[in-house]
Amino acid sequence: MDGIRGADQQCYRQSQEEKLNGTFRAFLSSSTQSLVSIGQLLAKSWSSLFNGKDTSYFNNKKFPIYTFNGRNVLADPMWTQKAAWHGIKQWGGLSSNKDCHDWQTASIESKGLASPPTGGKFPTAEMRNCSESLIVLCVENVFSSVPVSSA
Repeated sequence: MDGIRGADQQCYRQSQEEKLNGTFRAFLSSSTQSLVSIGQLLAKSWSSLFNGKDTSYFNNKKFPIYTFNGRNVLADPMWTQKAAWHGIKQWGGLSSNKDCHDWQTASIESKGLASPPTGGKFPTAEMRNCSESLIVLCVENVFSSVPVSSA
């Protein structure tokens, strides 16, 4: 991923390729970025993002999660592992050394935290090998109604 900046850049690039107007960031935590701050951009508070009590309501209806080009990652066979990287303990706490070395490595020797983005299991802290190809959620944190030019 080339770190948080690289993941954010991928979110931006893919959204621009599909001519989306907002600003998108990777929903990832690292030693320098807490998901709590990103979550508070999406909702009044981190806990309200997950219904205020626990994670049992987060996408429990299994709404589709789409790529920028319209593929449903929960149904698309390209995404064989239905889990999303996040790098946090449950409730948003930072987890030292559980973020694939700040998302800089894809080594099988390194570990990161991920979880399924459906059925109330997000964000749980499942340890995964950093070599696994998992989902990176991109969230819109600034919306713009100005169309993207097609120059």
